Amino acid sequence: METSKKQFISDLGAGAKADSIFMVAKKQVRKKKNGDDYCAVTLQDKEGSIEGV
Repeated sequence: METSKKQFISDLGAGAKADSIFMVAKKQVRKKKNGDDYCAVTLQDKEGSIEGV
């Protein structure tokens, strides 16, 4: 069984991929210019928050 170190938001940089659990602090369904929907989220943990789509 493989164990992995918990990732915190403060460890992530732009374009980073994460395999961890974060709290969704805020979510919004928005529209692209072409009319398609997308979801904008703010993820949070004990060390900070980050925005993503």
